[in-house]
Amino acid sequence: MLLRKARIMASQLEYSKLLIAKALDDYAVLKILIEKQEVADEIIGFHAQQVVEKVLKAILSFKSIEYRKTHDIAELIDIINDNGIDVPESIEETIDLTPFAVEFRYDFLPAEVKKTEKMSRKKILMLVNTALEWAKIVVH
Repeated sequence: MLLRKARIMASQLEYSKLLIAKALDDYAVLKILIEKQEVADEIIGFHAQQVVEKVLKAILSFKSIEYRKTHDIAELIDIINDNGIDVPESIEETIDLTPFAVEFRYDFLPAEVKKTEKMSRKKILMLVNTALEWAKIVVH
């Protein structure tokens, strides 16, 4: 029984590290594209959302917390909080990236969002970096 439990734990750790590695891939793309003004905000938002989604799922997997298949950052954060893990306040701000996973991936960012609710690219990069660093601390 202990061997099986150790194997499951090892695979959870491996999967968590895989998710972080995949998040780092999206982060690498994000860092390159974020400086290019000709790249649409929808593309920047998509890669930023993917980083955050993957690190949250890495933490949930590492802690053996079940979650459904979702792109909803708020839902993932709620599950983490509900399981007694404090999510840094700055990561809560990444909830606004959720629509970039699907909705804005296949549609244009509405003009009213572009004018009033848009995060600066610099802030997006800072928030995503914070999420990555937090995940690296939690998943060890």
